[in-house]
Order: sequence, then C-alpha cells, then structure tokens
Amino acid sequence: MKEYQISTLTLGTPQDLGIMLRHNDIELKNLVDKNLAARFNRSDFKQFYEQWFNSTLPGKNINLHLPLSTEMYHYITRKS
Repeated sequence: MKEYQISTLTLGTPQDLGIMLRHNDIELKNLVDKNLAARFNRSDFKQFYEQWFNSTLPGKNINLHLPLSTEMYHYITRKS
C-alpha cells in the first residue's frame, strides 16, 4: 500500500458520516451513539486508532496506513 498516500487536498469542508441502521431502531441507534462517544473520548483513543488504522491488523498481514491527523482527532472527539 505504499503506492498510495492520503491527499491533503479537499473538495470541501469535512462531512459527518453515518452508520446504516434499521429505520426506527432507536434503541440500537442510542446504543451505538453512546458507545462510539465513549470510545472517542477515552484517554487511550489515539493508541486504539493506531492499532486499527496505522499498524498491522491482528490476524492479517496488512496495514491501512491511515495516520490520525490533528484535524481528524479534533473532529471525531469534539463534544456535540
């Protein structure tokens, strides 16, 4: 994957992305929101991110090479 790199060019402002859930499954949505917020705000979030997005994946021989930028860190850990 060293043939690729993350571009610093943008086509616009960052946009919120979503996880698809069954329509009207409020209980699951609340559970997902609560757990993602908890994960994003843990003191070890950066280490967790590095393990999954910038290191060799457990059980695989691949590395996604997606370092956590300062902008991305602030975006996903912001308080709503």
